[in-house]
Amino acid sequence: SIRRQRQMCIRDSRYSVLIGLIFTFLPFHYLHGASHLYLSSYWTIPVWIAIVVKERTEPGWILNLEESSKHKCRQIIRSKRIWFFLVLTFLFASAGFYYSLFFVLATGFFGLLIFLQERSIKNIGLLILSATGSLVIVIQTIPILVFQRSMGPNLEAVKRSLSEVHFYSLQITKMFLPIRDHRIPSVRNWINSLDPSLQLGEYAEPLGLLLALSLFCLVFIYVFQTKRQDRYPLLIPLAQIEIFFLGLAIVGGAGYFIAALGFTQIRVWSRVSIVLAFPALLFLFQI
Repeated sequence: SIRRQRQMCIRDSRYSVLIGLIFTFLPFHYLHGASHLYLSSYWTIPVWIAIVVKERTEPGWILNLEESSKHKCRQIIRSKRIWFFLVLTFLFASAGFYYSLFFVLATGFFGLLIFLQERSIKNIGLLILSATGSLVIVIQTIPILVFQRSMGPNLEAVKRSLSEVHFYSLQITKMFLPIRDHRIPSVRNWINSLDPSLQLGEYAEPLGLLLALSLFCLVFIYVFQTKRQDRYPLLIPLAQIEIFFLGLAIVGGAGYFIAALGFTQIRVWSRVSIVLAFPALLFLFQI
């Protein structure tokens, strides 16, 4: 991920190392503890975000097709480059269901967005990755379905309600609040004195003061154009990623709509906070 950060216009290699270390020790990781060890595949997030950002800023970068070629489909199949990305996709789509789903949704949405803007087959790279990731997820669920057919479903794991999805959806306020067991007594006492509704769910969303402010500034500058956007090379793609995932995971957002259609297996949409953290962290070092 450090190499990917250096390719994303990080001004100094020392910043890349620092960004990697900060991301590794964000509160999200240790607040979940050993009982959520399956969430430890967060290493994939910086890599696939870098791929999305690169393709967003340079459409056609993934496939890298020749403009003059008349046999683009054949060129795609024979390209070693696309096979490399497909191997990465297999890893991304095997990194725990939540991270896999976030990857598939992001590549699918931005892949479709780029294709509609460019209208060229050379710009379907992200769509190919999204479709491949979806296929990998489906293949991984087949053994589960076979087991459930013979042994019966685990009702605790598969019986989810809309109220649970609402309960575990992302509350933006929590990303700006301190963790419950803050090392400063006055801060710890203050957070524990707040209304209990603010501490519902997993409460692993806190980003820390600087990172939360970076997230706010990133979205604010993009939406209201308070600064020249060319001053921050990655402002537009990073802000678009943030807005997409915020719209997906917040209470009553697209994730809740997906659940209303019957797909309630994904309920803890607040876990998208670790995805939101990385673009904010990159922007913090661009300010």
